[in-house]
Amino acid sequence: MTIQQPLDRFETELLAELRRIVADSDPTIHTHRPPHWRRAAISVGAVAAATGAVLLATSGIGPGSAPSASASEVLLSAARNAEAATTPADGTYWHVHTVEAWDYGKLKGSLDEEQWQRKDGATWTADNDGPVTKMQSSGFALCDKEVDYTALTALPTDPDALRAAIEHAMLHGDDGPVPAGSHDAFVTDCTIQLLTLPVSAAVRGAAFRSLAALPDTHNLGRATDREGRVGSELAFGDGEERQRVVIDPESGSLLQFDFVGEKGQRQGTVVESAWTDTVQP
Repeated sequence: MTIQQPLDRFETELLAELRRIVADSDPTIHTHRPPHWRRAAISVGAVAAATGAVLLATSGIGPGSAPSASASEVLLSAARNAEAATTPADGTYWHVHTVEAWDYGKLKGSLDEEQWQRKDGATWTADNDGPVTKMQSSGFALCDKEVDYTALTALPTDPDALRAAIEHAMLHGDDGPVPAGSHDAFVTDCTIQLLTLPVSAAVRGAAFRSLAALPDTHNLGRATDREGRVGSELAFGDGEERQRVVIDPESGSLLQFDFVGEKGQRQGTVVESAWTDTVQP
């Protein structure tokens, strides 16, 4: 987890309290940090949000039409289009803009964050319309680890090999092995996360193909995300930990992600994830 420096005593104690609240609310979070995005519930940017913001009760997904294709068919179509994408494949900074909200019992909040990362791991971020700040970072957040850009370029382009790599990461994360009851959710979560990272078109396609092979995957039909963009809404899992996403199969892009666990939920919208040559909030 990257944390803005320096932290004063109040911020340090408050971060510790937030971690305690989250761990008490959902014991899986301590050992299975949500690998998505920025683990916002314990970031400095989340401190102010957690003390004052309120999570919207609705998912933000608008009503859509009944599905005409299976989830697997939608994901395979997204894979083909992602592999054929002609969007800029390089730049100075990898820019990700997400809007997140979470509700873990005692801890509720939201975070509008932009992040710019160079290939050497140097990172700048802006939270909730605040100033752009350089962060301490050792790389890109992937699954439950911080990895460098070289590791991202070396990811397998075969969906089975990609899943095997994720399962290996599940057992060797920075926080230790993922609890057995969270294995399926971790693999799904991590694969979805790849869609927001600066991976090759072939790896992006492999991620969609890996998701297409998962059991308990459902196409919920056309839907509108919280930014008003139209895509296909998909659901993964039938147990206590479930994921829903909205993707644009035509561009092979992830638009929105929701996670529901036994003790709470988080929601996120991917406003943008792309290469850029400027840092501009």
